[in-house]
Amino acid sequence: MPNGMADVVKLAHPSWKAMPESEKQEYERQAKELKRSAPNQAGRLDCKGRPLADRVDTEAVMAKRRLEERKRVVAAWPPGIGVVQEKFLLLNIQSLCELPDGMGYMPCEIGVVEYSLQDGITREFHRFIQPGKESLDKETTIGVQILVPEHQ
Repeated sequence: MPNGMADVVKLAHPSWKAMPESEKQEYERQAKELKRSAPNQAGRLDCKGRPLADRVDTEAVMAKRRLEERKRVVAAWPPGIGVVQEKFLLLNIQSLCELPDGMGYMPCEIGVVEYSLQDGITREFHRFIQPGKESLDKETTIGVQILVPEHQ
């Protein structure tokens, strides 16, 4: 509804006019109860009846957490230019998806480097991790044979 409540009023008004007085009284009673409890609520409500004031800006919360984490990391660094000699480990793990029907996992890869601002990369480690023995069913084997005919 592009016009919000204005569209709701246009749709609901004919039904409200045609409604018997006994039914209207119940809705009016509920409206009065809500108005009485309104001072206890913190302003406007969202579509689920929760106060808008309770909403959390997740981007702002995450930005604040990142800033605090940066401050903690910088505080842990050695004084002066000691951070230049500090060694950092950079880790990267690549894992694909699980294959259907319990056939296992796609190959994984892991890489680690030891790095300092003064010396650059001082040590490295890289491996492709074997996912284990493949277990191909009949349909997969046939499909592979069709796609790769007698390659020599």
